[in-house]
Amino acid sequence: MGNPTESQIVDSLDKLEPVAREVYWSKKALQRVHIINPLGHKIITECYLRDTIYRVTQDTLAHSLGLSRRKLQEVSRDACCQFAGAMKEISDGNINLVIEF
Repeated sequence: MGNPTESQIVDSLDKLEPVAREVYWSKKALQRVHIINPLGHKIITECYLRDTIYRVTQDTLAHSLGLSRRKLQEVSRDACCQFAGAMKEISDGNINLVIEF
């Protein structure tokens, strides 16, 4: 019989491993988007990541980047598609966000 505290720590780490792997894949996918589409990377990080903290609206972001709302949405859509493709590739298909038509 092992130490109960040690067992709880090991169990907690085992539960965190898949989350850590997905965070790593997300970081790598965002880095790839940054390389191929720096503006798209900025839009993803501002709209989808920082928005949850700072509540940046798309109108505010479009204005700050000197883009129309329509152009912002276009670049955002392209960047999200690039991110989805990168996630599928980096995760060896474990995360497939790509929608096939």
